[in-house]
Amino acid sequence: MLSNALLGLFLGLKINELRGESNLWLPLILSLLTLFLSLLYTLPLAKRFLR
Repeated sequence: MLSNALLGLFLGLKINELRGESNLWLPLILSLLTLFLSLLYTLPLAKRFLR
């Protein structure tokens, strides 16, 4: 899950680099979005395996 968040952060930084911007809002939003999506995916799987 953390690797997905880091991937979102990296992609956000790369997009900022290509657009020539230096703010951190886009990388932060992408990082939180990928973390949230990975949690949505892994929590039901974890519940299924813990039963």
